Parts: sequence; structure tokens; C-alpha cells
Amino acid sequence: MNIIRFFRLYSGRPATGSRSALVRFTLLLALFSSPACRKEKPLQEGCPSVAATGRLTQAGPAGPFTYRTSGGGIIEINPKGSIALSHKQYPWFKIEVYGTAELPGGQSGISGNHQALNGKHLRDRAGSRSTFIFPDGAKLTLEAEGEAGPLISVTLYDGPESHRILFACNALSHSAISEAQTRELDAVEPDGEAAGIEFSGTWVRLVQLYTESTPGNKVHQRFLLAEISRDQPTWVIDHYDDPRLDHT
Repeated sequence: MNIIRFFRLYSGRPATGSRSALVRFTLLLALFSSPACRKEKPLQEGCPSVAATGRLTQAGPAGPFTYRTSGGGIIEINPKGSIALSHKQYPWFKIEVYGTAELPGGQSGISGNHQALNGKHLRDRAGSRSTFIFPDGAKLTLEAEGEAGPLISVTLYDGPESHRILFACNALSHSAISEAQTRELDAVEPDGEAAGIEFSGTWVRLVQLYTESTPGNKVHQRFLLAEISRDQPTWVIDHYDDPRLDHT
């Protein structure tokens, strides 16, 4: 992104010759000169922490975090545990992303490499990224260190809102209501393996939609992963055979 454009976008005022504007510009220039904050890795410098905005709430500085989408979806993120997706109109369904990975120093952290529907393990993450999309278009993208490594970040996109949580810091590093910022962040972050959540009056389905390994290059391949019915929500029909797992 052009640095002048970034300055105008994030400061909310034009770049002028005033002393305060010059100070802000100098700080932004120093930030973007860091390799970790170039366009391909936005907002991942150090351990920044910002206040939650919009529909995102947090119980404490390190979470847990709860986001309610514009269409009724609920995303609960516990940086030290798991991630759960549900919906206020379908309380009988829940998608869980869980799993642990070893961290330096003998500690463990969340890997999020397992995906389950109502407690039924469906598949493991393929690659380092995975995405879930609600019917209202809200999107949750997870980035990890490989298929079974620890999570690096999760990013929420919902209309003009975008929010990012860094797991190395257990901190909210970005939270904004800005169509321009959200559009630009989404454009440079590949979704990886993207699954959509679909509803009817009687069932919920999880459907594979596409894979995006590099920004903007989506390979569409739609197939049914799993489904449940309102009458028998504990009976999960698993349509996907993960060749790495014996029980799927």
C-alpha cells in the first residue's frame, strides 16, 4: 500500500506540513519499514493491543473474545482453548475448531487443526490456513504454522468490520469499522481451505466451497462435508473422508 494513502486512510485527515502530522507520518514510515509489517503480513508486528470495536467484545485483555455477526452468527474465541461457531436461530448446532501444539519452552498452545460439528470430528486442517463463512457473509480466517502447528492469528471480516487476534500474544492487534481497511486486509490474506455454513428450517450443512492458496486465486470445488437435522442434532452425517483419519 502506498504510505501516503495509508496515512490518509488511518489518520482520517490529509497529510499536512504541521508538526503533529509530520510526527504521525514518521511513526507510520518506521512501522512499515519493518519486514513483519509489509503488505503480505499486515498487522503482525510485535505484540500490539487495541480496544475492541463494533460487534466484538472481550472478557479481558487476553480474551475470551465473542463476535456476533450481522446475521446472527456467534463466534467465540478462547486463545488458550478453542474456537466455536454457532447461531442464535439454530442453538442446536456448533462447529468447534480445537487441538493443541507444542510451543517453545515446553508449553502448549492452540493449534486449531481439528474441525468438529456437534462433537463429531470431521477433518483436520489441510495446509496452514482455513476459513469458515456464515450465510450472512461474515468470515473467520485462521492462520497457523503448518497443518498441525500452533495458530498464529484469526481474522474476522464482516461488512465494514475487521478484527485480528494474535495468538503468540493472546492479544487483539486490530479492530476497526472501515470498509477500506477491511477490503484491503481481506484482499492480501488468502483464505486457504474455505467452508460455508448453510441453513434451512430443518437442517444445517457444512460445505466445502473453494481453496485459496494465494490472494485472489480461488479454486472452486463444492462438496458436502457434514449435516445435521433439527430433529436429531446429535446424529451427525459425516460425508467427508479425511484420508489421514480412521474415524471420518
